[in-house]
Amino acid sequence: MIVANTIGTGVFTSLGFQLEAFSNPLVILALWILGGMTALCGAFLYSELESRFPGSGGETHFAQVLYGPGMGFLAGWVSIIAGFAIPIAATAYACSRYLLPTGSPENSYLFFAAFLVVAVSILNFFSTRLIGRVQNFFVILKICMILGLSFLLFSKTNSGDKLVWTVDKDFWHSVLSAPFAISLVFVGFAYSGWNAVVYIAKEVDNKVTALPRAMFYGTAITVVLYLLFNMSLMVSTPLHLMSGKLEVASASALFHMQDKGLILMKALLSLSLFTCLTSLIWAGSHVVMKCADNYPLFHFALFRRNDCEVRSTILLSSVALVILATMDFQKMILSTGFLLVFFSLVCAFGLVWHRSFKTMPEKKVEYLASFYPWSAIFFILINLWVAVFLLKTEKSSVNASLFILGLGLLVYRVQYRLTQTTKTRIFSET
Repeated sequence: MIVANTIGTGVFTSLGFQLEAFSNPLVILALWILGGMTALCGAFLYSELESRFPGSGGETHFAQVLYGPGMGFLAGWVSIIAGFAIPIAATAYACSRYLLPTGSPENSYLFFAAFLVVAVSILNFFSTRLIGRVQNFFVILKICMILGLSFLLFSKTNSGDKLVWTVDKDFWHSVLSAPFAISLVFVGFAYSGWNAVVYIAKEVDNKVTALPRAMFYGTAITVVLYLLFNMSLMVSTPLHLMSGKLEVASASALFHMQDKGLILMKALLSLSLFTCLTSLIWAGSHVVMKCADNYPLFHFALFRRNDCEVRSTILLSSVALVILATMDFQKMILSTGFLLVFFSLVCAFGLVWHRSFKTMPEKKVEYLASFYPWSAIFFILINLWVAVFLLKTEKSSVNASLFILGLGLLVYRVQYRLTQTTKTRIFSET
């Protein structure tokens, strides 16, 4: 589940933007290593949160328990939009860019991406067990595909670029720069599925041991695959051919294997993105159901068929289609990054505060975060660093994020007043 939800748009689209900012490949590898370490620390913290406060819904559930229903609603609102709807739109768009001929009209990409969202949503109306089996098959296929592509590219030689693998003053200047922090947003988006399993925790057997293991091993496998894939691209393909490109893997395939290789690469990567899209819609529907369980405004989504969340899937996909029609690809990623960083910090701070001051009655906790408090300190500092640079340099994307938060607050106030009005009417009638 974690590998399926994580390996998708980010790893196949981020390298081109990173090469525009950095020429030293070690800087780019440092990005992926730092992003992977942050994801692992997050997995440790979320595993303890799930052990202390069992339940599905991810940040929605944790924020509700730690801070109350208002923050829980906002976390759910952000999870639906930034955690799932925007990644669904971005993944479908990236898939359309790989599937359709290069240079197609922009509207063609958008229409085909919309078709993919609708088609995968319909697929998710079938039984959960069937979807799970399909996911397991495609995850294994995806891992084999990335390993095969990586070793194939390692066997090729780079014709043109002389790569400099040095840790010098320029390296540290790049690592401490604003572009590095902004690039971490794209890397964070690539790793953003590390917490996928907590969204469907109620469906996991023996969750006390299974959840931490799934989060750790799933994230660790993803880190290794990402490093292999990005390094293989950089050592085998001239960097200027990939710089600024969204479809970096296609550029590499075209350079090495001409048109036949390009067709094969597009087919394989589209399959990988399609799997990620299925997983995102599946997990995201559970977040919508969590909101529907707790907030009357979403009660209409409480409808299941064959153990599948039909109406919540329709709602999630509808939001994704609106985003697809109104936001460009980079703004999708940056807006998502800021919102996810914000609520990851909210949950991490909540755990630290709870452990420090025992804000709720203690019970036996089966799992404690590994390397605590250092894992918490590292996770919080990296995310704060990224958030500060986003606030300084990407004001339009931050404004879009704040608009989503403000709209969420407004919706919460509306549903709160409706709830209070209903309660008052029922009380007066009785």
